[in-house]
Amino acid sequence: MSAPKMLFEPQSHRTTFSVVGVAPLQDNTITIDIGYKSANDLYIPSDPPRPEELSAALSVVELHLDDVVRELNAERSADDGRSAFDMTVRDETIVGVGPIFVALAAVELGELSAEIDGFELTREAVEDVFRTIATESNEDRRFNPGLDPVWSEQIVGGACVVVEAYRCWDLDKVVVSYPQEVSS
Repeated sequence: MSAPKMLFEPQSHRTTFSVVGVAPLQDNTITIDIGYKSANDLYIPSDPPRPEELSAALSVVELHLDDVVRELNAERSADDGRSAFDMTVRDETIVGVGPIFVALAAVELGELSAEIDGFELTREAVEDVFRTIATESNEDRRFNPGLDPVWSEQIVGGACVVVEAYRCWDLDKVVVSYPQEVSS
């Protein structure tokens, strides 16, 4: 039996959290209605982003994350009384999937490589990458080592979703999943 975990996947207009293997609780997927593109489109119109825009995006993400916590705390194990939230988030079994996690890890590593699969994106690293990309213009972000220029416009909204989860849930790390083969 594999360890319980939560898959954390920021998408363009929503973000999903899939809790799997938290026996005896049923597997569960929770979707919140904010993603990397919608965060950018609705809250971060300036280039470079203004501090008040970043604060607004982070605040909205926080409200959505509160909903995730409520739902994951609703059902508790008869075995030990722990919730799905306790068994995944607090036990640090979070796996980050999708292009936003790959982009954040690539910026931290300075390159897009096969080393991203299984990379532990620490809180310190994600905060550092967030500070860097959130203070740059899109044109400047395009030159960050490791960042595919295709993601330079959307990475700030995605970083808001990710960094706020680290902050709200006091995460130390997320393991990045990038199973694709990458040529060096």
